[in-house]
Amino acid sequence: MTEVHQIIWSVENFFEYNKKKFHEIGFYFLLAAESIPFLHEPFYGKEGKRWIYQWIPLNNVEHMPLYPPFLRTELNDLPTCPKHMVVK
Repeated sequence: MTEVHQIIWSVENFFEYNKKKFHEIGFYFLLAAESIPFLHEPFYGKEGKRWIYQWIPLNNVEHMPLYPPFLRTELNDLPTCPKHMVVK
């Protein structure tokens, strides 16, 4: 079972990918889960072997290619109330 505790970020993310400009709106929530089936091994999503998904220790997040980039620092300093962010 997974429980949603609270929203922690609403994010407007502006980025370029494959020479196209994007504006993404994301909502990030604090969750609690009894078990996570993919916790121990990386796995591929529906898009095939293009992206690798995996859990990593929070103390290693700053050095990982994690997107949007604000997650590299903010995951170790979660806000106590919802925070709106604009990432350019």
